[in-house]
Amino acid sequence: MAHLRPEKALPTRVPRFITLVPTPGSSNVVLHSYDKQPVCFKLKGFNQWCGYVADANDRRNFLVDEMVGSFVGPMPAREFLRKFMKFNKNTPRPETALDFSEITGDMTESSMYPIICDIINKSNIFPGYRLVTVANALDEHGIRIRPDLAAVARNLPFSDEKAYNIMDFWLEIKPRRAQDAFTQKEDFTTLEKNNGQSASTRGQLISYAAAVMSRQHRTFLFSLSICGHFARFYRWDRSGCTVSELIDIHKHPEILAYFFSCYSRLSAADRGFDPTVEIPTPQEGRLLRKATAQFEKECKKKGRRNVIALQKPSKSEYPWPAFKVQVKVAGSTRKMIIGRPFWDADSPCGRATRAYLAYDLTEKRLVFLKDSWRTEDDMITAEGIVYERLQEHGVPFLPVVLSAEDVRHGRKIQKTVTQTFANAKVRPKWLVPCATLKTYVHYRVVQEIVFPLISATSSRESVQAIRDAIVAIKIAFETGKLLHRDISAGNIMISLIGRGVLNDWDHALDILLSKMRHPGRTGTWQFLSIGMLMENGKIHEIHDDLESCYWVLLYISFHYFEHTHPTFNINFFDEYEAPRDGAPASGGNKKNTFLTSNRLASNNINWTCKPLNVLLHELTALFQMYHIHANVPPARESDGFLKQHELIGKVDVVLELFDRALASNEWPEKDALEDQMPAKPKNEADKERRNTIATTFATGNDGRAPAPFTSGPNVEVQREQAAEEVQVPEPVADDLIAEPLDDAPSPPPSETVQPRRYDLRSRANLKANEPSEPQAEETQETAPRYLTRSRAKPVVTRKPTKFTPQPRKEAAPTRGRSKQKTVTSKPATHSKRK
Repeated sequence: MAHLRPEKALPTRVPRFITLVPTPGSSNVVLHSYDKQPVCFKLKGFNQWCGYVADANDRRNFLVDEMVGSFVGPMPAREFLRKFMKFNKNTPRPETALDFSEITGDMTESSMYPIICDIINKSNIFPGYRLVTVANALDEHGIRIRPDLAAVARNLPFSDEKAYNIMDFWLEIKPRRAQDAFTQKEDFTTLEKNNGQSASTRGQLISYAAAVMSRQHRTFLFSLSICGHFARFYRWDRSGCTVSELIDIHKHPEILAYFFSCYSRLSAADRGFDPTVEIPTPQEGRLLRKATAQFEKECKKKGRRNVIALQKPSKSEYPWPAFKVQVKVAGSTRKMIIGRPFWDADSPCGRATRAYLAYDLTEKRLVFLKDSWRTEDDMITAEGIVYERLQEHGVPFLPVVLSAEDVRHGRKIQKTVTQTFANAKVRPKWLVPCATLKTYVHYRVVQEIVFPLISATSSRESVQAIRDAIVAIKIAFETGKLLHRDISAGNIMISLIGRGVLNDWDHALDILLSKMRHPGRTGTWQFLSIGMLMENGKIHEIHDDLESCYWVLLYISFHYFEHTHPTFNINFFDEYEAPRDGAPASGGNKKNTFLTSNRLASNNINWTCKPLNVLLHELTALFQMYHIHANVPPARESDGFLKQHELIGKVDVVLELFDRALASNEWPEKDALEDQMPAKPKNEADKERRNTIATTFATGNDGRAPAPFTSGPNVEVQREQAAEEVQVPEPVADDLIAEPLDDAPSPPPSETVQPRRYDLRSRANLKANEPSEPQAEETQETAPRYLTRSRAKPVVTRKPTKFTPQPRKEAAPTRGRSKQKTVTSKPATHSKRK
């Protein structure tokens, strides 16, 4: 497998957050070092699995939040032209003097369009190009987003449908300066204006840049805005956006003239077009169409649903033309034909992953091609090198990688530029403080084709794929010392023989690297663990990847397999709180409520497939126990020993649940359905959420919201009555036994009603067919179930344990995870949870 290693390592940075974790049975210490940074929210990852279809305003708001701090400026206009557009003292002065005096403050926006187009098109400063009004352009989602004007080549026929395919850059027009998205030098506190009009304009600018960079193969992109009689220049790349100062086009029209004049003289590569991509011949385009048609036919014969979106390039090149891409495979350059991506980017910045079915002109067959921008950082290893390391350690259930290479133009690797200004050791005088930006490197990976998880033909195939992914997670962690960190329904895939494939290791973290920091959090929002969503600065652990597997299985099961509550509100997957007042984006509260209150049991939700139903309820009980005790600081976490036991031992417990389910002979054949809970328009989804919220969060199944437990003499009676109403399916995990670790502390009783859970304590503490003794009567403290070891025992039939209220102190409600003190028959000291 060919790959390129980074040419040189970045300077070592001082870690801000360090945890020392002794490895059990040895004196070696594993150093985990991370910044206390929030989860990185990305619109594409959120939208792909969201329960509602975001409208244009929602998308703009998300993008504004996502790009906070990613704008660099205000760069002086002439310096912008010198650095990016080859402007110098020898650049000829435009022959035609532009006159923008017709543009006045009392004009409407639409009345400005023809004036600006006429001024530029009737001059000779923009040879080979023209400005056109873009009235009804659609983005890649079919959402009507309309930049006002676009620059297109004069020799290309223009239509609104093809606008994003052929425009070189776009112009956003506003009638008043107050609508400008950014501040000027005299403000010098923040570049991004935060009032409503300015934020709306900024959202539009980001949306248009995202649409163009999604449709076209770009290394960067220019754009313009004119607010009243003031203009700005922009240069967008995957790191951020460089913004020029405001230019008064009444006083200095020549600066705007230089922009158009210099642009027309730039090469395609200097205008931002990827030189490794070209337009194929009509014959080459037909090869891709024929191959994808045959592939789709074969998939249908095998009963595959929702196969990779086989988007063929249309003969009219609308809406997605075909492209010919250069890729290095086994040391030689091959050319591959691609059409519309089945996964693309919603943001102009970031990794911008796009996935294609590609036709290899050399081998004359279809392969999978991933085009992305990897982070160049001393803590992040290139994806190709990660796959090599995983293979060296014998990690199973990986994709077959044919090539993984940085993209070069000649000898030069394609990299972003914006971060060089934001991260400069000597800050330019014009630079308003902004975020530290990442360096991104263009990267392409070629693999054998695998199928998405949602194409599974049966519930058993889905469970098998997720189980195989857990095996890969376990072995990669134990032997390769790697964490995947982006477990999602898109990254767990299915091979041609129906087994799991854990793909996309580009976010993988090497847990052995020391004296370095990790530059941020990552993951697909709907499948992130509760801890990663709720706790800013949390260390990413193997438990987080395992919990993500649970959320993947639950999501797939709700959407594609028959169950008793097809109208159940699963908006806990989409909970998102926008960043405000400096606080990062967050979520996870609804997930935490769903788990710790066991909504599957309390709402009597069951799946028609019995093994799947049992597995889901057992996994819910397992993670419920974890998060109930995660609300209280574990007593012996500070020495790290029990912590490490939890991380390794819990994988085996989860795998045993999966393996026992898969061993059942009650799996139905081809029980997969079309999506039972497809995404809906946002207003319809909001209405449904309001109508079903009582049912979703009811203690019982009658649609009534549960009454809160009040303080006073009857509170214990209320809790006991509520617990008796909770019904949980009888567990079948009779052979899964767990013994407590010695000297492990018992968790404090919860202030909320806990549904009955599977009792995985040692059978030595149980009498056949009788409930276990109440915990309050035990004199020796026992460990939470997730800190226990599995051991085979004879099968003993037992009855569910009746809920018994435990002695407790009433505590004032706290936000987030509780910090209640333990009340036990034996005093216990709890250390602060890390």
